[in-house]
Amino acid sequence: MKRTAGMNRASSHLQTAGWLCLALLFLYPLLWMALSSFKSSNIEIFGHPFSPPHRISFANYQKAIRQGNLASYFINSLWVTGLSAAAVVCLGAWAGFALSKTRFPLRKTWLALFFLGMVLILSHPADGFAGDIRHP
Repeated sequence: MKRTAGMNRASSHLQTAGWLCLALLFLYPLLWMALSSFKSSNIEIFGHPFSPPHRISFANYQKAIRQGNLASYFINSLWVTGLSAAAVVCLGAWAGFALSKTRFPLRKTWLALFFLGMVLILSHPADGFAGDIRHP
């Protein structure tokens, strides 16, 4: 059966509707969480969970920053990320130069390992070290 322009248009509209439903399915919980974070009390959160906040309150954020020591964790994250980025740039530049200028038997294997390192995120082995940098 030959597809006509009307069938292509209907298929396109159906596909767009499907993508919009999928986007709503993924984005609605994030919107709900963000709106709930601005509610001032548990009564408002659990009493009317799907309603927008009556008034916007940043008290939950202030409490989380104060009691959770988020400033210390933020500094730790900056420290670990900065060191990791510097190490990756230096080692990547050195390895890239060496792999481009020299010829040796396992060159393609090492190149594949470096590409694999760019694709996979291997931050978990550093978690033990990163947690010991600064204690809150």
